[in-house]
Amino acid sequence: MSLQSNRLKAYDITRRDNIKTTTNPRPKDIVVAKKVTVQELHTEIEQIKDIHLGHMSDNIDELKESVKDNRDFFIGRLDRLDNRIFWILGLAFTTLITVIGTLIGDMV
Repeated sequence: MSLQSNRLKAYDITRRDNIKTTTNPRPKDIVVAKKVTVQELHTEIEQIKDIHLGHMSDNIDELKESVKDNRDFFIGRLDRLDNRIFWILGLAFTTLITVIGTLIGDMV
């Protein structure tokens, strides 16, 4: 098998359409993959670190502040609720003691 027939068969397989194997491929039909160098990869990684990770870090910091503010708000609300519950329990307990004291006082 000749080198040219190998190219044509490879070309037919990659194109996936009905091309006669006797014709030579035109240069515009052949797509050459661009080789990516290590330097290009390094610059792209640096861009991702600088641009995207910087924005993500800023967003995370904003979320931390929001969560801290919400936490402080809800802690204050829960403290107020605790105080109300203790006042209600204290009044109920005082009423119970008064009723028991009145019942015992009437018995004597």
